[in-house]
Order: sequence, then C-alpha cells, then structure tokens
Amino acid sequence: MKFIIVPHLPSLYGRRYNLAKSLAQQGHEVHFIMYDFPYPFVPAHLLHHLKSSLRSRIYKHENFTVHKVRRLPLFWPIINGWLFKYQINKIYKKHKVDYIISQSYTNETLIPRKLPLVYDINDDHLAFADIYGSHIYKFATKILNVKHVIKTQTKQAILVTAVSDILVDFAKQYNKEVLKFPNGVDSAAFEVNPLSSAKKHRIVYVSTFGKWSRINDTIKLVGNLKDKYEDIHLDLIGDGTELEQAKRLVQQLKLEQFITFYGRINNRDELYELVSKAEICLNISEKNKFRDAASPIKVTEYSALGKKIVSTDLDEVRVLGFPNVFTFNFDDDIESFEKAVIKAFESKENYLEVKDVVAREFTWDSLSNKFLMKLNNIERRYDSK
Repeated sequence: MKFIIVPHLPSLYGRRYNLAKSLAQQGHEVHFIMYDFPYPFVPAHLLHHLKSSLRSRIYKHENFTVHKVRRLPLFWPIINGWLFKYQINKIYKKHKVDYIISQSYTNETLIPRKLPLVYDINDDHLAFADIYGSHIYKFATKILNVKHVIKTQTKQAILVTAVSDILVDFAKQYNKEVLKFPNGVDSAAFEVNPLSSAKKHRIVYVSTFGKWSRINDTIKLVGNLKDKYEDIHLDLIGDGTELEQAKRLVQQLKLEQFITFYGRINNRDELYELVSKAEICLNISEKNKFRDAASPIKVTEYSALGKKIVSTDLDEVRVLGFPNVFTFNFDDDIESFEKAVIKAFESKENYLEVKDVVAREFTWDSLSNKFLMKLNNIERRYDSK
C-alpha cells in the first residue's frame, strides 16, 4: 500500500515517525508531510519560521520520503488551508496513494473530503487548548478552529484510530469505524536482558521534572526508606524546572550517596541500559483528562524490560491491567506513594511474562499489522457494495 502521513505538529519523532517507519519496514510506500509551524512562540523559532515557511523540499529520511510543503508564515487559515489541500492533492495523485493517515487538528491542514482519510486521534487532541499554553497559544487554537476540525475529520474518516479507551469513546460518537491503536514500544527495549544487570532496591525515574512530578516527595521517600532498605538508590533522568531545587533538597537531607542526577539522555540505547539496572521504574503524572486519555508508553516500555512499575492511578494504566504495576492516587500524601513502593519491593513475583505480552501486542509491527488488517476489512466491505 501507499500512504501519506500528516502529523498534528511537524516533527520527525514520536508516534507519527514510528508508524511511518514501521509501515515502510513492512514494504509499504510512505510519504511524510512536514510544514513550518509558528510554535513555540520564541524569537529564534519565529525568525526561522518566517524565512523557511514558503520553501518546499523533498528528501529521503531513513526508509520513507519526506515532503516539506509550503505555507504562508504565521496563521492564514483560508489561504493556508487552500494551499495545503492543493499540495496534498498533488502528492496523492502523483504517487497514486491509497490512504492518508492524518493527525491534523487545524483548519490550515484539513484533508480534502474526497480523499480516503484515516484519522488518528491521540491525547494531544483532547485537551491541548484546555490545559496547555499561554493566552497566545489558546488564541491560536481558536483561530485554527481546533475542536471543530477534530470533529469534522472524525466524521469524514473511513477509519478512526485512537490511543486510549477515552478517545475511542469520543470517536464513536461520530464514526462507527474506530480502532484502538495505542503507542508502540521501541524495539530497542527488547534487546536488553532485564535480569543481567538489575539491582535490588534501585529506582529509576525518567521525566521532565515539572511542578507536577512530585520529585520532592520521591527524594523524601528515599530518605524515609533508607533505614529499611540500606542499599536503596534513586536515579533521576531528565531535565525540567524543578531540578535545581531538587538538588538542593538532596544536599539538605544529606542523601547524595543515595541519589544520582543524570540529566537528559537522548541516546535510546544508553537510556534503556540505565533503566535495565532498576528494580522499580516510576510513572508519575497528575491525573486530568489529558493524562487519562494518554497511551501509557512508559508502562509498556518498562514492562518490555520486565520491570516493576509504581504509577499514579491513570485510567489507561488501569485498562492495561498489568500485574507488575503498583498504583497510588496522585493527590494522596507521600504515605500512599511509599506504600506502593514498599509493596513493589516486597513482591517476589517474576514479571517477565508481561514482557511476552508486550512483545506480542504492543510493538509497532504488531500494532501496525492490526491496523492494516482493519483497513483491508473496510476495503473489502467497500468493494462488495
């Protein structure tokens, strides 16, 4: 098959990139659409945006083709909407594409109605305008008519894919053809032997440490448990606004020998190797409609490594129902968090069978195979009419 993939925000990473790579690896022809978008609203990015927005480019990226399409700088919904449709139509006809997989949620990147659309809804679609961003960003989402565009394309699609049960239920209000399609696990996770280097009572926390991260509680938890577990150690991996004060707290509590700050690690192999040393991995997030609708990728990735996981009690984590996950309520005090960690430490179960479940059901290849089967079934039904 031949596919066009349109990301909701122009970037070559994450869900859209992994889907493109997986489809291309299976022999399908993939055309990935890129465009300049004036966000984030910082001077350096806006200057680059003004210079490059009207330039087009076609190039190979790994095993698929990238088409960087033109648009006017900033926001011009009527003109940019027409220009985008014109360019998509041209690519569609030139390459005789079968399906367009789009995550777009702005009126500048609407897919033409006559083209076969597969609309992909992820957690960003549900709550971007409600939870994130400055007044400028919220104003932009109104100009771009985000909520209307999501509903319109959900109705228009021959198939809707969604990352979580919450988003599946949303999509079913407007379209009967809906497939749950969570985020897949990076294959590098399966190349690490989870038993080769795991250390008892070692905790790993990978995050962008914002105010919601409970990094202070995590540090205090180590202080509270160091007498019970003398070899306890916490590895903090990532960046964020709360790191500097967290380092000061570690010094105040004299916990330097128990806690290591690694900063951000971009190399996936290095990250997985470090995570493989942990007995427990943390998945902490505030509970809101955005997080409840998210595909809990950290839970599946850590499970692919056969790890115990302590997580806040999010809806989609509960849906997974993995036995290696120990949950606590985000709004509860530190004692609830502590109890979940102790319960995980004291568990004697071998959770490697969860690794097999993830390998069977949550790799990008297995998920994209289910997606292709669903598309083929829909195609056969259309052909028989």
